[in-house]
This record gives sequence, structure tokens and C-alpha cells, in this order.
Amino acid sequence: MVPLIELRGAIPWGVIFLKLPIWEVVILSIFSNIILIPLIYICLVLGNKLLSNFKFWQKFWAWMVARVHKKFTEKYYKAGLIGLCLFVAVPLPGTGAWTGTIAGYVFGFRKRDIMWSVGGGVVIAGIAISLLTFGLTAI
Repeated sequence: MVPLIELRGAIPWGVIFLKLPIWEVVILSIFSNIILIPLIYICLVLGNKLLSNFKFWQKFWAWMVARVHKKFTEKYYKAGLIGLCLFVAVPLPGTGAWTGTIAGYVFGFRKRDIMWSVGGGVVIAGIAISLLTFGLTAI
């Protein structure tokens, strides 16, 4: 469940390389990814409060905000929470729960809305990746 890869890598890895049952891998991957959302959010809030006076954090945060603005483009932002959900649902590396939670925080969405929107995107991405993986293993 590392950033950038998340369940997009965990599902194919578990099914194709570790030969685990697809439904167990999918359920565990989705559940694990959803559990990360509030933890990421808490770390963002606490990190900003505790480290905001340090120059290294200010530089890191400026880099992170620029990265999120680049990935979470205007079309997603205009779509609001649905856009956030769809952004997370895109089954590509770098668009998962980590980036989605950070984007929601940076753009000022409410905590509860971030949890639901990013969680919904994780479920959609998990289903999409499982279907792709199931197709690959059926070949």
C-alpha cells in the first residue's frame, strides 16, 4: 500500500505473482486502502500544525501542493467531490488514496467529504483493477 502504487499494484501482485485468490486480494486491498484515508488526513493536519514553522517543511509542502495542483487538474476540481472520486478511481499510479486525500485537503474539502469521495474512488479503482487482473489471469 505504498504511495503511487497502492491497490493498483497490490491486486495484480497478489493474484498474478503470489497466486492468492482474487477476491481475498481485492477485498483486503480495498479495505487496507480505505483505512489509510483518515490516517493520511490526520498526518496532513498534524504535520502542517507541528512543522509549518520549519523551512524544510515549507519547501516540501510547496512541492506537494504544486504536485497535487498538477495532477488534480481544473476539470476534476470543478467537478467537486465527484471529480475527486473520479480522480481516485482512475486506475493509474499516482491517482489513488494518497494523492486524492492530499488533493481534498489542499483544496479545502471537508474531512467527511474527503473520506466518502476518496473511499468511493478506491472501491471503483479496486473493481476496475480486479477486472483487468482477472482478464489477465484468464488468458
